[in-house]
Amino acid sequence: NNLPLKFYPLGKEKKIVANPSHQFGLPTIEGTNILAEAIYSLFKAGDSKDKISFLYEISNQEVDDAIFYFNSAA
Repeated sequence: NNLPLKFYPLGKEKKIVANPSHQFGLPTIEGTNILAEAIYSLFKAGDSKDKISFLYEISNQEVDDAIFYFNSAA
């Protein structure tokens, strides 16, 4: 079957990936189990990017990618 295994909605240079066999296909930070929406929700609630990256042990760029994904989808 010629179905793709992963989808990079922002392109491969960004760390957001949707994989149908991982987290029900919801967008995650690539290589993690972290939902991009969780990162975005914390940011919208007022947490700083530095705090989020520290709590989840991800880079500031990965935090930025999650925020950009949800801002561009709106």
